[in-house]
Amino acid sequence: MTPSTLAASLFSDYEEFRLDHLRPSNCKHVRVIPELQEMAARSDNLLRIQELGCSIEGRSINLVTCGQGRDGSCSGHRCTATNPRQRSR
Repeated sequence: MTPSTLAASLFSDYEEFRLDHLRPSNCKHVRVIPELQEMAARSDNLLRIQELGCSIEGRSINLVTCGQGRDGSCSGHRCTATNPRQRSR
């Protein structure tokens, strides 16, 4: 799949997967993690969540991977994290 084909596919599927109830003002850890877990459960193992540790404020630090490599393992993912000292607002 070319990048432009992937972009077109994601754009056409956006409405189906959009989470209207999550807005920047209420997009907090306590709400996002259950949403990710639900999506992972429905994804037929394409989306995975792995808890890597805990922040100093007690929130889980999670690795979210998407996709499957040729050997069945995830590939092509990026690890992102927030500063554990950042306070959610």
